[in-house]
Amino acid sequence: MRVKVDVDGEERGTDAAAVHDAAREERAGSSAAHAPAVGLAAIAGVVLVAACAASLLVREEPAGTERDVLGVLLMLAALLLLVAIGLAVAAAWPQRSRGLEELARPALAAGEPAERRARLVALAGVETAQCERARRGRLLAAALTVFALSLIPIAAQAAVVAFESGGTEGRDGTDGTDGQDETTVQELAERYAPTIGLHRRERYGPLDPAMFLQTATVRWAQRGRDPQILRPGRQTAAAIGAACDERCATVGPYLSDQLTRPYRRGRARPRRLPVTDGLYLDGDATLRPGQLVPRPSVPIFYEATPAADAASMQITYWAFFPFHRALRQRARGHEGDWEAVTVELDPQRRPTTVRFARPGGARTVAWSDLTARGTHPLVFATAQSHELAARSSGGRRASRRCVRVGRRRVCTLHLRGAALRWEPRGANVQALREQPWYGFGGAWGRVGASNATTGPLGPSRFRPPAAP
Repeated sequence: MRVKVDVDGEERGTDAAAVHDAAREERAGSSAAHAPAVGLAAIAGVVLVAACAASLLVREEPAGTERDVLGVLLMLAALLLLVAIGLAVAAAWPQRSRGLEELARPALAAGEPAERRARLVALAGVETAQCERARRGRLLAAALTVFALSLIPIAAQAAVVAFESGGTEGRDGTDGTDGQDETTVQELAERYAPTIGLHRRERYGPLDPAMFLQTATVRWAQRGRDPQILRPGRQTAAAIGAACDERCATVGPYLSDQLTRPYRRGRARPRRLPVTDGLYLDGDATLRPGQLVPRPSVPIFYEATPAADAASMQITYWAFFPFHRALRQRARGHEGDWEAVTVELDPQRRPTTVRFARPGGARTVAWSDLTARGTHPLVFATAQSHELAARSSGGRRASRRCVRVGRRRVCTLHLRGAALRWEPRGANVQALREQPWYGFGGAWGRVGASNATTGPLGPSRFRPPAAP
């Protein structure tokens, strides 16, 4: 309620009592704006603390661009919330306007009549209250606007966290990870896929296991008799994997996804099954050379699993060779050969170590001690036995050769001791658990007179990552 009174004492809208009532109403209205300002400051403070706490309580720290985006959004939200709190506190803080009170003081000192003095004081109170109310209203409106703007980066931050959490939900049976999105794992697997150097004296190159299975016969080893279970070309891959369902190759009570590899012991092996009996793949001898060509187009298979601290991650790469025979040994060797190398990543998905599976135990090498071509570690396959290592069979590592082409310096990596280079990239980096043959519990090769001359157990739940 606004009341106008002239300074000469003549009323234009009402009497002195109304002026006093109007002053009380203006003061009450100005005080009424105090509670919303305090409430807004408290809400903004709670939101600020909650936003900071939420960013600290994220279970898995994001990496790369996502971490930077979250940091920028948090800083922007915190800055806007602090501005909103400051405006709200300023709106709640009383500020007295003394403009008309100063005008009233000479009249009061000059002995003016009591009625005139009351009107002057009332008029000063009304104007002061109106100014204070307008000031608080402007500050409160500004605080509300800034607070509303601060909700935008908070919502964006929540969206980024939700997207990252949603994208890291594990998918059983897809890639073997808990808490990693399939697309993200595929990108990481392609990023850190190794480059494998093959020895110049190599005779058995890598091979796609699907090609090996097309010509392989599924047999059952039993007391010198090897009855045929599946003939070549009869959907061998779909009939031996863990996801074979009713199409599984069976021999009596034993299934193809059970641990039946001859000479393989363990708790998972059926109790009454003799150690020399079991399923095996009888491959075609004409495929033993594999693809022994420069840069063979042969897939490598990855299996991503959480590391010991759950936040980290390890990616195991499996490579298949159709035959194994040590170069300097007279042993006959065995058909089929699976080799594995594991790249360990920290919570920010940066490589830390590389672990090589060996018969005598795994060997771990720091990433900084390896030679890498970009993000791809350079590893070497031992001649004919194909054990993967950080150095070639002669103990030599890869070297970098640089030449000047005009003003530019062009560098290439030279694999000393290696004649061929196997570089699985793009479509040749495939998820292991998506393969129809994954989980076969028999031998990938013929059965010999001992464990050393029998085909190996392939990737399955009976052979954990990086195990020989």
